[in-house]
Amino acid sequence: NPADPLQTLKLIKKDNVKINNLFNRLNTYLDRLDVLFEPGCSEPEAIKAWQEFFNHDFWDQEVARESTSKSFALPSKNIEDNLDYRETEEFIEYLFPIEIKYGVRLDCKVDQNGWRVAYLSDILRKGDKLRTKKKLDFYAETDTPKPYEVYWKVKNKGVIAKKRNEVRGQIIKGALEHTENTKFRGGHFVEVYIVKNNTCVARNRIDVPITDM
Repeated sequence: NPADPLQTLKLIKKDNVKINNLFNRLNTYLDRLDVLFEPGCSEPEAIKAWQEFFNHDFWDQEVARESTSKSFALPSKNIEDNLDYRETEEFIEYLFPIEIKYGVRLDCKVDQNGWRVAYLSDILRKGDKLRTKKKLDFYAETDTPKPYEVYWKVKNKGVIAKKRNEVRGQIIKGALEHTENTKFRGGHFVEVYIVKNNTCVARNRIDVPITDM
């Protein structure tokens, strides 16, 4: 509750289900808005993205208007629409109940031969991006009392990930450390989950923007 942190907005138990359902849908549909941040995003592509996100008649009318106004124009080419890939992303909400009780800090040591080790959080704070061919040593720190289990999700996003059919996103069991390598450009991310008594009690996420320049 932003007005009073000591008072919950959930009035009855069913509100937990509603909030979890909303969270799951946002996780699924927010990715579809990525096209809005592409430098070459066209108006028809933007309208299509918002239509899929809101599923409201207003955007149907916008689609019809756009189609009418450009009825003699060539259709826009969205490369991602024509890519053949398998969507493999999983969501922790489908595996365990969510009851956040503890915290988990997530960061990553970025290493490459001949370069000084840096922290991903510092790179993001400066607004920089990673380069390819770097080793990423993710680590998590949690105040969750033992015993608990640790799960990770690595999600690759962007045209290259889809072209290579490597969007990933599966949730895997691991330890408090997890190693990856930067392979190709895209707005990727990594999430960590702490599961105790078959319930997710802590979670965190860090963006992994990679450029090949």
